[in-house]
Amino acid sequence: MIKIEILFHEKTRLLETFLECVQKYRDLLSPKSESAQSATPDEKLDWVDTLTSERESCFRMLQLIDQQIETEKMLMEPSTLEKLQGSKSFQAVVEQILHLGKEIQLTDQSLFLYINNIGFEIRAQILRGLKEKEAISKFKSQNQSPTGDGLDQKA
Repeated sequence: MIKIEILFHEKTRLLETFLECVQKYRDLLSPKSESAQSATPDEKLDWVDTLTSERESCFRMLQLIDQQIETEKMLMEPSTLEKLQGSKSFQAVVEQILHLGKEIQLTDQSLFLYINNIGFEIRAQILRGLKEKEAISKFKSQNQSPTGDGLDQKA
């Protein structure tokens, strides 16, 4: 196997790892999951932060592999490259990479919807807090006895 084939197999492995990662968080953040139903908004935000870190790490690794593939392609003879592209096993690896990319994209769409829902939950919680604060301050201002006037008259 030549180096570029090894790099494509490595890219496939990284994409599979990436897909597992986003599927794990999709399952964790799904509104129907037990974990999401019992988690606080802060816990959910922590999960989103961790997901972001893991995604960035996967992206960096994929970028490195892509750079190595491009470098290797530049070093190859055009006839060798054509022969490789015509190979059934290489075509299967490329198809697998495309399939994994589509799966990641679909999973990401679900994840982004779930993250958006978390944002709505947090906004609703903030609004509830603001309404409660407003109600408390109204209550406090109504219960205060007038000062000064009543005491002055009695004195």
